[in-house]
Amino acid sequence: MKKHSINKDLYEDVVAEPKDGWRVVLSASGTKWILQKRREKSDGTFLWEDVRAHGARSELVTAIRHHIANPDADAMESIHDLPERLTP
Repeated sequence: MKKHSINKDLYEDVVAEPKDGWRVVLSASGTKWILQKRREKSDGTFLWEDVRAHGARSELVTAIRHHIANPDADAMESIHDLPERLTP
């Protein structure tokens, strides 16, 4: 089975969606969480754009709070349940 690109809607390793148009995914290497924003391209299609990448949960939470007003409480709870650090 082909693994979908990290910038596509069908990417398999989505950790949480803190708000419409935003998501957190696990990097392909499994060493970072990536905060992504959904962007519309000039041809009308969409793509997920990397905003920040972090190996520490506390840094990820800080980035989410910096970039997203009023993130979804359930999504944030899921993020708070992640391990503090990813190990390579």
